[in-house]
Amino acid sequence: MNDKTVKQIPYGLSNYERLVQKNCYYVDKTMFLKTVEDAGDYLFFIRPRRFGKSLFLSVMEAYYDVYYKERFDELFKGTWIYENPTEERGIYLVLPFNFSAVDPAEDKMETSFLNHIRWVALSFMQKYSDYLIKDREYHRKSIEESRSASDILSAIIDLCKNSNQRLYAIIDEYDNFTNTILSTVGENAYRELTHGEGFLKSFFNVLKVGTTGMGAPIRKLFLTGVSPITLDDVTSGYNIGKNVSLEPHFNRMLGFTKEDIIEMIEYYRANGFVNHETGYLLSIMNEWYGNYCFSEDDDLKLFNSDMVLYFMDNYLTRRNPPKDLIDRNVRIDYEGLKHLIILDRGKTKTANRNLSKLKDIIEKGETSGILAKSLTMEAFVKAENFVSILFYFGLLTIYKVHRDKIHFKIPNEAVKRLYYDYI
Repeated sequence: MNDKTVKQIPYGLSNYERLVQKNCYYVDKTMFLKTVEDAGDYLFFIRPRRFGKSLFLSVMEAYYDVYYKERFDELFKGTWIYENPTEERGIYLVLPFNFSAVDPAEDKMETSFLNHIRWVALSFMQKYSDYLIKDREYHRKSIEESRSASDILSAIIDLCKNSNQRLYAIIDEYDNFTNTILSTVGENAYRELTHGEGFLKSFFNVLKVGTTGMGAPIRKLFLTGVSPITLDDVTSGYNIGKNVSLEPHFNRMLGFTKEDIIEMIEYYRANGFVNHETGYLLSIMNEWYGNYCFSEDDDLKLFNSDMVLYFMDNYLTRRNPPKDLIDRNVRIDYEGLKHLIILDRGKTKTANRNLSKLKDIIEKGETSGILAKSLTMEAFVKAENFVSILFYFGLLTIYKVHRDKIHFKIPNEAVKRLYYDYI
């Protein structure tokens, strides 16, 4: 698009501040900030890859961070939360981690994790220098010299406690590198990482300490990922908070509704960029990107937001739907999951059984079973949990519920094609 007054499609953009500055089209999800607040202080939220998790976390940071408090009008005017602000707006120091930055190579992982935590901690101290105690050089030096990620986190927690500051900790893609280790190296390496005295388990232990006791600085904690496996292993079932992933009020927090897409198409039509019928474009996107549902108690079907933005970005450039309806980046992201789905890590019988089940699902397009709310590694390899794994990864979705069983379906053509790639 050449018209600078028309909003751009924010395909691939997960930084909310930049989205606003670049005049991008934003499907308003700010009403769910209130939903998150009402749900509790320490929350865990799972969604498949490329479903808008990182952008929502960026919205949270822009809203709750004291650093952005005076820019509320600039960042949120025109959104739901602008008209309905909460008392928690702009009162926290935000500590944001993104574990996708960690190198998953077995010989580099611990050092890479340490470096990421150190970089976040030092950036945090610089950003909030006006809010922290003046004699903070001791903490800075200990962070720079420390060889332990958990010690660095402890230093930040102590610094915030001594400065009487409220801390909002956010972890994006918390299971990114652990899933890679499990799928490419194996169970033993994964177990060392998440059990015993592994550096990741130690980090989560310190995180929990920061939420407990009088004057605990971590007042809020929000984690996202694609499965509950790692968290159930490192925290014995996330015993410091609540998994809200399957609750009905959170079903539509991420992803687009049919109405969202119609409104988007009509916006670009009004600006002269759409020359096909809305129903025609909507039907393509529904077939290829739609029909996701993440709660047994809410039957609203959703579209994968990233895939829709890919479609619209291509359409506005060519004035036609993209020739390849599956984004190459989606193929790359989901390619890594097939190792977790099919590979048996030494258990040939399990692998053959899962592959057979996968073929049966492709043939029928659906299956039924019980949805496991938590999954340790031991539970992960059990046959009865295979359907749950496919659900969490976005390869199956809830179709309907009958008594104690859920009927799952392949959500759309894009996922079906990915299944064929696996086979």
